[in-house]
Amino acid sequence: MFESLHRISLTGMNYGGGTDFQTSGECEALQHVKTALLTKSSGPYTLFDVGANEGGYTWLLLEVFASEAIVHSFEPLPSTFEILYREIGRKAKLHRFALGDRNGTLPLYSCSQYSGLASLHNRNLKHFGITLDQSEDVS
Repeated sequence: MFESLHRISLTGMNYGGGTDFQTSGECEALQHVKTALLTKSSGPYTLFDVGANEGGYTWLLLEVFASEAIVHSFEPLPSTFEILYREIGRKAKLHRFALGDRNGTLPLYSCSQYSGLASLHNRNLKHFGITLDQSEDVS
């Protein structure tokens, strides 16, 4: 029962529910940021999509900011980077490495090959029924 209440509470706080940009409030937040930036300075702005996966958020940044921004997308997994490149092409600056506080190689943990949940930290997502039981070393 407590696990069910915990899961309901997390859902109510939109914890873990930010994958759909249309319903998470992300589109409205980016529009607000764009309006605030336009009133303070002129572009182009530099935007980062860190952990770009297949490029969904990169597309959103490109749509919202259009020619007013330079978008840098970072995706360290070679297989996922190939999809990102096919989807985005040269519309954004694509980088095939992760971002961190130092150079090197670290394991990237995931639950499946193209998972949007991949992380350099082996997070505990058991409350969502997800186990990050796969890993691949990335730059």
